This record gives sequence, structure tokens and C-alpha cells, in this order.
Amino acid sequence: MKNKKIIILLMPVLLFACTSFERFQTPEPPFAYIIKEVTVTNKIDNISLKGILTLPDTSDKFPVVILASGSGPNNYDEELFGHKPFWVLADYLTNHGIAVLRLNDRDYDKSPIEFYQNTTADFAKDIESAIQFIQTNEYTKNSPIGLVGHSEGGIVSSMVAAENNDVSFLILLGTPGLTMEKGNLLAATLSYNLIGTAENEIDRLLRFHEEYNQIVTNYQNDVDAKKQVEKLYDSYFKGTEAFSRKDKYNLVTKVTLPWYRYMNKNDPALYLGKIQIPVLAIIGEFDSQVVPEENLRAIEESLKSADNENFVIIKMDKLNHMLQPTDSYKNYSDIEQTMSVQLLEEINRWINKILPVGRDPS
Repeated sequence: MKNKKIIILLMPVLLFACTSFERFQTPEPPFAYIIKEVTVTNKIDNISLKGILTLPDTSDKFPVVILASGSGPNNYDEELFGHKPFWVLADYLTNHGIAVLRLNDRDYDKSPIEFYQNTTADFAKDIESAIQFIQTNEYTKNSPIGLVGHSEGGIVSSMVAAENNDVSFLILLGTPGLTMEKGNLLAATLSYNLIGTAENEIDRLLRFHEEYNQIVTNYQNDVDAKKQVEKLYDSYFKGTEAFSRKDKYNLVTKVTLPWYRYMNKNDPALYLGKIQIPVLAIIGEFDSQVVPEENLRAIEESLKSADNENFVIIKMDKLNHMLQPTDSYKNYSDIEQTMSVQLLEEINRWINKILPVGRDPS
């Protein structure tokens, strides 16, 4: 068997730390706006989240966007491989007259096993708390509020926007419109094709994915689920070149995580199908984790089912899942630029079009 890598997750469970260093697009002082260190309290779960609020240095009315990060333990910059995309986004928007609140994920600095005891629904409660913070903060209490979610953060933002009438607009970046089960199979198929896996082998590997998903769906308890995954993995890979103790451990571990089991059964259509506020959804041409065509089509269908007539769906050229500019399916760490300028400009133009209270985007 030629290919050793098993691609099982649409949004990978990060079980190991990443090296951090600075990238050229990271903002540097002096800043032409106000920066406030803040604490948002989730009174329901009795937790506090540290964050940064950036405010336009103006007396004019301005909107506020709350950023929701993708899967995995993220700090308020959504830092990965030295890239700080949420810092870049916040800097750009605030320079264009839009305030931005970005927060550390709950338990982001704990062990991965501890972090993944939380679910997408828990993160949605944190965004709800962020909205309450904005509504009571002296600088932003009269500002319209938008949510900007990246990857899983888009699902989190959709969950909140579907129920909270105080949200004025929604931006989804690299966000799934399909269930994770369907999205996994599409992402895995793409990835296997990219590494040149033979067609008959892709079929076999996809059967493995489907059987793994069934174990997750039918989960009863950790002990039984772990035994089932071990048996399944061995039946496909034991005695082959593809066998990896690390892969096996990861797959066994994932089935025990509340986050993964929640994501597996969660359907974005349940929330998108209720949203009637303006929505901008963008997925990149080279997104290998959230395959653009099928997921954008699902988002569009869900919004139409809500009778939403104010949405824009974009498959953006030369953009990957981490919102970087690229002309191919490159590794995120190999790309020096943190965020596509084309994407930044599109977000700003759209906000000013549907809510013209920021500065002139030109």
C-alpha cells in the first residue's frame, strides 16, 4: 500500500502544539486606532475569556464585529504557524472604521484533551456572552453587531445568529454548509486524489471513513467505542505499510472527545435555515478542508429555505482554508502571507454596502 496518511477529519483535532514565530503581515505600531484589553464573562458557565477590542479613533458611529475562531484551541489571534489571521483582520477592519472584538477560546491554554471536552454549543454560549459585552460596553453599546466566523467559528456564529435578534449581519469564511460526515468524505476524496491514490484504494479508504463515522454516530461509551475503533483500524491497516500507531491513537482518542461527537451529528442547515439577516459566505478555491462547490451550494440552499434574499456566496480564487493567498494546495506553513488582501477588501466592501456606517472603503 503506497499512501500512509489517513485523512479522517474535516476540521482536524489538534493534539500537538505548533511552533510560533512572526510573519511579515502581522500588524506593528503605531496604530491609528484604540486598543483595549478586555474580559468577557460567560455567566452561564462561570468562565472569563480574555480578549482584545480595537476601536476606530473617531466620534462617528461604527459597527462592531465579533470574531469566532476555527476548530482547535485558538488564542484571540487564531495563531497558527506564526500567522495571526484574526490580528490581521482586526487591524484592517478597524483602520476602515469597524470595531473588532476577538477572544481567546475557552480552555485554549489547557491540554488538548481538556479543550475538546467543550463542544460547538459551548463556544456559541461564549459568543452570546460577547454580544452582551458589546451591548454594555461604554464604547460600543449603541453599535450594530456582526459576527465573523472562520471554519467551525462560522457554525458557531450561525447558531448564535439564528436565535439572537441583536445580530445585524453574518460573515462565514471557510465554513461548512454540509454535515461533517458528508464534508469529511468530500475532503478526504480530494486529499487522496491530490496525493495520487489509486481509485480502488480511494474506494477502500472511504469505506473506512464511513465505518468510522458509524462508530461515532452510534457511540455509547468510551470503552466500547475505543475497542470498535481499534478493531476497525486493524482490519484495514494492520500488517500494511500504512499502519501507524500514532494514527491509530489519534482515531481512538477522537471518538472519546465530546467536541468531535457533537460536530459529527451537528447539521449547519438547522441554523442557516433560520437566518434572514444579510450573509456573506466565502470559501476559497484551494480549500481542501471545506470543499467549496458543495459546501457553498448547501449554504445557499439553506439560506433560500429561510427566505433570505440578502446574501452573497463567493468561491474566491487563489484562497485556501486558512484564508491565505495561494495558487495551489500548499502547506499553510509554507506560505508567508497571513491573509488574502482580496478577502480583506471584499469583507470591508460588503459590510459598508449592507451597513454603510464605516469609513469609505476606497
